[in-house]
Amino acid sequence: MLSVSASRRALTSAGVFSRSTVVRQPAIRLVRQFSKKDSLSLPRSFTTNFSAKVKTTPIHRRNYTLSIPPRYHTLLASRSFLTTTRAPVLTNKMAPAAPEDGAETAALPSSFTEEEMKEDPYLYLEEVESEKALNWVKEQNKITLDKVVSKTAAASSNKYTKIVIEDTEEYKRSLQILDSKDKIAHVRKIGSYYYNFWRDEKHVKGIWRRTSFSEYGGKQDPESVEWETVLDLDELSKKEDKSWVWSGYSLLPELGLMEQDSGSTTEVEKKDVIALLKLSPGGSDAVVVREFSLTKKQFLSEDKTRDSAFTVEENKTQISYLDRDTVFLGTKFENEEFNGLTDSGYPRMVKIWARGKEKTQLKTIFDGNKQDVASGGHAYSWTRVDEKTQKKITTIYDSIGQSKTFYTRDHYIKNGYWEFVYDENNSSSNADVTLSSIRNTDLTDTSVCKKFYPDTEPDKLIRLSGVPDSADVSVYQDYAVISLRKDWGDSTDKENADFFYPGGSLLVVPLKKLIDVAGEVLPTFKADSLPEVTEENDYYKENFVNNGKTLQLRKMCKMLFKGGVEGEALQDTCETKDYLIIHKTVNLKPELEFWKKGNNDGTPSGDWVLDTSEKTNFLKTTGGAGKHDAADENIFESISLRSVDWDMSSDDLWFTSESFSRPEQLFYIDTKSTTTSTAEKKLLKSAPKFFDDDKVTTSQRWVVSKDGTRVPYFLVGKDLTSSSKSTKPRPTCLYGYGGFEISLTPSYMAIAGQQWIEKGGIFALANIRGGGEFGPQWHQAALKENRPKAYEDFEACGMDLISSGVTTKEMLGCMGGSNGGLLTGNIFVRGAQKPELIFSAIVSQCPLLDMKRFHKLLAGASWMAEYGNPDLGEYEKFIKNYSPYQMIEAMEKAKTHSAILFTTSTKDDRVHPGHARKMVKRIQDMLELPNEGAADIVRYYENIEGGHAGAADNKQRAFMKTLEWLFLWEKLSGGRGGKGGSRSVSPSKKSRGCCVPGPSDSSPREENSCL
Repeated sequence: MLSVSASRRALTSAGVFSRSTVVRQPAIRLVRQFSKKDSLSLPRSFTTNFSAKVKTTPIHRRNYTLSIPPRYHTLLASRSFLTTTRAPVLTNKMAPAAPEDGAETAALPSSFTEEEMKEDPYLYLEEVESEKALNWVKEQNKITLDKVVSKTAAASSNKYTKIVIEDTEEYKRSLQILDSKDKIAHVRKIGSYYYNFWRDEKHVKGIWRRTSFSEYGGKQDPESVEWETVLDLDELSKKEDKSWVWSGYSLLPELGLMEQDSGSTTEVEKKDVIALLKLSPGGSDAVVVREFSLTKKQFLSEDKTRDSAFTVEENKTQISYLDRDTVFLGTKFENEEFNGLTDSGYPRMVKIWARGKEKTQLKTIFDGNKQDVASGGHAYSWTRVDEKTQKKITTIYDSIGQSKTFYTRDHYIKNGYWEFVYDENNSSSNADVTLSSIRNTDLTDTSVCKKFYPDTEPDKLIRLSGVPDSADVSVYQDYAVISLRKDWGDSTDKENADFFYPGGSLLVVPLKKLIDVAGEVLPTFKADSLPEVTEENDYYKENFVNNGKTLQLRKMCKMLFKGGVEGEALQDTCETKDYLIIHKTVNLKPELEFWKKGNNDGTPSGDWVLDTSEKTNFLKTTGGAGKHDAADENIFESISLRSVDWDMSSDDLWFTSESFSRPEQLFYIDTKSTTTSTAEKKLLKSAPKFFDDDKVTTSQRWVVSKDGTRVPYFLVGKDLTSSSKSTKPRPTCLYGYGGFEISLTPSYMAIAGQQWIEKGGIFALANIRGGGEFGPQWHQAALKENRPKAYEDFEACGMDLISSGVTTKEMLGCMGGSNGGLLTGNIFVRGAQKPELIFSAIVSQCPLLDMKRFHKLLAGASWMAEYGNPDLGEYEKFIKNYSPYQMIEAMEKAKTHSAILFTTSTKDDRVHPGHARKMVKRIQDMLELPNEGAADIVRYYENIEGGHAGAADNKQRAFMKTLEWLFLWEKLSGGRGGKGGSRSVSPSKKSRGCCVPGPSDSSPREENSCL
């Protein structure tokens, strides 16, 4: 569940998802652990400045991923319940009151059976757009806003005054941060232009704009840069009466035509740059796809010189160009079985769509299985000059990715991997080379084309069955890059010990060799026309292990990063013309390695060389604009690295660095500099400080969890002593996620800094199991039945904050969203059963809570590899032990528990808003208090727009973050009764002896972590 910061990087489509994504969260950078290269395409463009980055694709594979795992991806299922009637008569003690005698008996909502309604009387709240459900939402929103209070200015005062959020200084400053023109405008180079998507107070929905490098890199004052508007979403929204939210784009790659010529424009610009724009109505994951000309700055459907344009109605669509007039398409096909979708709501089928064809007439080239997560197609091309012949060559192939579960997938290559050799004696004809012309080349003419694996019939697929299905596979030039999630090989085979690769390792192998050894032809376009292959089943063992094929393949691999080393994890990679750059962390401190490929003769030794020259050693002198050594043990920062040229025509890099208290800086790294032995670093942009960071320090602390595992967390605040203690206990917020291999690392705390740190609050960031901070093993330690270990880690961090004197139980709160919302939901119910572990106030954002039905709601079926499958008896076996919605009853005997605020979005079509709605209603009915009384314990706010990101524009983001932080400050800084936190309450006459919990907190996050 995540939102994407468009200011971080423009997104391109790669396979089912865009290649890389950045998501901002409260005060953290969430870095998706290496092996995720599918991306939650998440083109959910929005800058939060709040602080956390979620890199959903550790491997920036630009447009060429073989594996297309749809984890956290925006193509999530949308199952909307649009109609409903009155709620049924209910007698359950947890249910709403039954109608009075003589009242009309309510009919069952058509979406649910009578048996389902008996088991869960709150199902009507899952009907997202029903009048009854939305009326309840509006009532809860009003009650929550009526409860917003602010402490008087006097430090010693315990008086609180009701306020309007938009009138608060916190809201105004937050909006100024989000709308600031001094933020770094991150760009993507396309041809000779540098493109950026931007939001501010004048451009609420945002503008897509471009400029030259001389403007962008030559002017430090952001307002002095001259930008040319390409598309204005505010104007478009007004013109079409739609609330459009930017969701990214997929470019038409025109091979080497992206290279600049001697003029001011590029060849690609002369040929008309086109892209597939993705626009979301209101911020949902479902998008409308419309083809757009960057050259003419208009939609192709509005260009009267064109006969047709690719347009796809609102759906969870995967689409990418094969060439200028052909695309791979995966979407909802109403003429296909199950609408061509998986149980998760992702595309199941991949079709080829030629311009001008009706979507009902398209040819299917791949059909996965209904129980899969998703499938998608992608075209890859790479243009280079052969070092021996000096001929210009383009390599081209088409791939299909079938994600069987969130962590397993099959990889396919369609109909030939071949090379096109340019005619060096005919420069004029070369100028007209396009993807279309290359694809129409006679493949039997060996003077211009060479094929590299056995010929197949047109559109037949080669499945790479010899690669472990838990591995991710992508491509760097003519190499396959394999990211292992599990061990590969036999650790007891001493003879071949050099070819045993631990889980978490990164391998490279010549793509041609991989296809030869690991490939087998798929007889038809259906995935089930070959037996299923998993690394545990007999088919894999008989056809690849027992006959020595996997050993042969492993011997051809070169290991660039070794997994399983204590404290280390591969977080990301970046590809340039000559380097495959590895971004790893050692105890969450960043390090870089530059690997250079050799002659690709198929022998691993000598093929790849680690470049340790001074030219690649710029990391240590980059952090803090060269003011400190990034390796200093007292510095905790995050970095990101990406190629300047998206077609990898150079080795130049964009490099960013930031910490909790130091704003982001953007450097241009010129690796070809001839004036110095090191790469030339140019500081292009520095974001301004948005809060007073005087005396703010950061430390890393380690705690021992219940089972003896050591777990780290970061501690940030003013006036912390060398032992990380405060001079006196202060309000403290602990943030966590703990799932889906997502790593949380430092990022600048713009909004949290001014709303929390400046006031004297302390922020802590927990690196609990389930994340990717220490490789796939760290994640797998909290999967399924082991999920509670993540909660034990989080509680251990909380108890350490109390026992070390940083805070007290009354002043300790926590926050988390999406999977982190499941975390905080569990902390809420666990705390009520274990008063010694209580957090006084909790913010639960866009949470999963009903784990008995999560797989039936929206994209939930895609997350069963993380949580388990309730339909296979796993709910009773272990899921029920961390399903907060079903655990509420256990809280009835609690004498004290936390205050909690739940937040979500009506437009969230990833994590169903019904999770939070039902949880709140069930708690209210358990307490048997009027809504206003229950609001002192549990509060709820649902944004009508915003999708899984929680907000659709900066005003909504500022509103939601202010609501969230004011709630925490109210509950933890002294409370209306003079003491913050949870409290014991005498039961009311209607409470059946159940004690009323203390205050509550939750808030919609401006962006969510990925699920």
